[in-house]
Amino acid sequence: MITKRAAKVEANAEIEAKVAATLWAIGVRIKEARQRAGMTQIEAAAKAGTPPSYIFEIETGLQNLTIRSLTKIAYALGVELRDLLPEVRSEPPTPAAIDLLCQILERVAKVVADFEVREGKRQQVQAEMVEQLNAFADMRPGLQQIRLDHAEKRPPSRPPKKR
Repeated sequence: MITKRAAKVEANAEIEAKVAATLWAIGVRIKEARQRAGMTQIEAAAKAGTPPSYIFEIETGLQNLTIRSLTKIAYALGVELRDLLPEVRSEPPTPAAIDLLCQILERVAKVVADFEVREGKRQQVQAEMVEQLNAFADMRPGLQQIRLDHAEKRPPSRPPKKR
């Protein structure tokens, strides 16, 4: 039985192995690009603004590098940044990954369906409100007539009494 700690150590070792392989592959591509450009490590380092030992360590996969450094080196060698990155081979998704994706898609479908139901109800309520407002607006001429009739029946107003 593998403990959580052992599984974590194993996962970290696997990640570190992939990192090392990637750094080595980038180093090989940098060395090939430098050689095609007809430069020595010293010349490439001077053009990229780095120490020659840095170029050596990168080419041998011993040095981690930043995107900034990689971009400087690509520019110095006259190549595109993507030319220095290793090709990535995509593996087919695992059954567990497909199951997870299906679960996510089912949740998305449910959210969309719920939204459509709520949107339909909202539109129905909105249509009813517009209908009621139009009916109320249609009452305006009748209300104006009632107001006029009422005003005619009222006795004239008297001035307020003085105290």
